[in-house]
Amino acid sequence: MMDFDTHTRRFTVRHSNRMQKTLGILQEHVNINYFSYCSISPSGHRTAIKSDPQFDEFYNSEKLYLDDPLLRCPENYAEGAMLWAADNTMSKSKFCESTQSHFNMHFGLSIVKKSTNRLKTFKLFR
Repeated sequence: MMDFDTHTRRFTVRHSNRMQKTLGILQEHVNINYFSYCSISPSGHRTAIKSDPQFDEFYNSEKLYLDDPLLRCPENYAEGAMLWAADNTMSKSKFCESTQSHFNMHFGLSIVKKSTNRLKTFKLFR
């Protein structure tokens, strides 16, 4: 059985070329340098598609998932959109500080969709 890091790396790297083509369109037209899609079940099962294997490696190696409010308390999320800025006092977390310092990501948009059996997010970072 594969561990979480190996599985994530294998999946992300395998689809990296396709992601880069899509990301190229986002970069060219709206200046977005990272995006992700995540779906979480009430039991905690997570499915994710992310555009940058290096960011994903960093996220896992630094254990930023421990500070990710989506993974810690998905039931507290409301459906809708949320803007965040890494230099905003409301966004001062290890996750926001790390994305700013290591990947030059200063702003983000998260779109959340809820149903009875799933929480889905689409995130764009700049």
